[in-house]
Amino acid sequence: MKIMKLKITAALFILFPLACSIFAQGAVSDLRPADIFSDGMVIQKDYDIPVWGEESPGKKIKVSMAGQELNATADKEGRWKVTFAPIKEAGPFQLDIKSDTGNVTVKDIMCGDVWMFVGESIIDRSLGKDFSDPDNSGKPQIRYFRAPRQFTRAPCNHLPGSWRKCETGANDIPAVAYYFAKELRNRTNGPIGIILCSVPDSLSQAWGAKDFLRGIKQFSIPDDFQELIQNYEMKISGTYKGLQEIRSGSDESLRYSGSVKRFQTWAATPEGRKIIKDNAEAEQWQEKIQEWVENSMQRESKGSPVLEDQKSWPNIIQVATGVVADPRTSVARPAGLFNGMINPLVPYAIKGFVFWQGEADASWNRGEAYFQILTALVKNWRGVWNKAQVQRKGDLPFVIMQLQGVNDGKGISAGECSLLRLSQSAVQDKLNGTVLAMSYDVIPDSTDDIPQEGLKEAGRRLALCAYGKFYGQKLACSGPMFDSVAVGENNLRLKFKYADSGLLAGKDGAADKVAGFEIGDPSGSYKPAEAAIDKNFIVLKTPGVVTNVRYGWGLKPDANLYNKDGLPALPFTVSLADK
Repeated sequence: MKIMKLKITAALFILFPLACSIFAQGAVSDLRPADIFSDGMVIQKDYDIPVWGEESPGKKIKVSMAGQELNATADKEGRWKVTFAPIKEAGPFQLDIKSDTGNVTVKDIMCGDVWMFVGESIIDRSLGKDFSDPDNSGKPQIRYFRAPRQFTRAPCNHLPGSWRKCETGANDIPAVAYYFAKELRNRTNGPIGIILCSVPDSLSQAWGAKDFLRGIKQFSIPDDFQELIQNYEMKISGTYKGLQEIRSGSDESLRYSGSVKRFQTWAATPEGRKIIKDNAEAEQWQEKIQEWVENSMQRESKGSPVLEDQKSWPNIIQVATGVVADPRTSVARPAGLFNGMINPLVPYAIKGFVFWQGEADASWNRGEAYFQILTALVKNWRGVWNKAQVQRKGDLPFVIMQLQGVNDGKGISAGECSLLRLSQSAVQDKLNGTVLAMSYDVIPDSTDDIPQEGLKEAGRRLALCAYGKFYGQKLACSGPMFDSVAVGENNLRLKFKYADSGLLAGKDGAADKVAGFEIGDPSGSYKPAEAAIDKNFIVLKTPGVVTNVRYGWGLKPDANLYNKDGLPALPFTVSLADK
């Protein structure tokens, strides 16, 4: 049988709205656990453990792990799920999944704490090739799953990837997550799993499920923008029709993850379904493909797609895929990243979330609105996981990294960055089960040249917050936090929480003076304030009329107030109007 392969040399852009709706409509025909279940994985201790996947409708599946054996039947959409009782032993274990169509075995499973890191690219900075961790060699207890970056308009079920071990010689290990995990491993003496979901310049609205921002005025869609979106969707409606014209067979075997710039198997060509019978049909293929590209609103195309000239052709057809133009960018599309990267992980049992995001929102002037946005996001994710019935009663832990320093060359205003930091602090104040870590002093800007020591300290502080807040331990995990102010004659006396052992100017107390405090007058102007330390109080001199006080304001706050645990003070602002 003569078989052929079509290889597109020009970029073809399959519209990602089709990724998890049209392309995933057909029932599955193979035994397949969810992608997160792979060799070397870490499962969450002390929680129920859901295991799920796909199989032909009606097929019976037997799943066993750690002495437990469960049974399931694939539903009409080919989905199945079982839930194991909590496991306390560290492992290693083996997961066996069996059905009439095949067997799947997942090996070297450890049981410990699983944390999901989500946010912008700063959490994806690697340790570098010189990484070494003798304590984690032999039987590595720190492992991570790096989610591929994919945006979809409909909830997606597939997230190709694999678990990797943080061991000497490994490269591309995410630095902040590793240092976080190492600190927790040393304190809990157990395995730590990290699931990493990061996208550069991603906006908060892309990380929440559909409609999670409903009710926030700033996110109501103007009529003209809604019309633009509808027109766009009408224009691309012919995309799938074009696909049908250039392939044969049913849709049942189609698989598509919605990811960007990835080669995907499109269709097999056995006898009776041969799509290209001879070279004479190649021109027809090119015409159809060109029509498809044009209908898909491809804006730039270098040349026409061509067939690769070779004598022997494999029996699959592959198409290079990407994202087509859209009125909304992918990283801004509401629910786009949730659908593509978070939804495939639900209902994986986790200890909690670490969320480091905000710079992109500051660039969109959302500093003040970020309190509502982040509050809605936390509640949204908790609701999604609680609905899946895998978490213990109570709030899913949420560790938030406050916005780091921001490079002044990015065009983001100091006011927006400062307001966003205040919004993050307010979430910690108002929402149970959340805790805030600081990084503005160790990561003064988000350029590519971030020192490893800064990433290490950021990871350590996140771990201190997690351990002190969610592991039932009495541990100093917060820097000084503004508590109250007393107005005196020509001075203000500011009291701080989490500073019972005293305050320091500089991390080691060696700074000449306290920096970072400003006083504002009735005109709205601010100037640096002279500050002095008195135990857990700061005394500010106030010549003239003072209406406001603020601390840690700016892109890269020039602020140096610490407690004796070496943790920096939280930025704040306070009005004296009612004092």
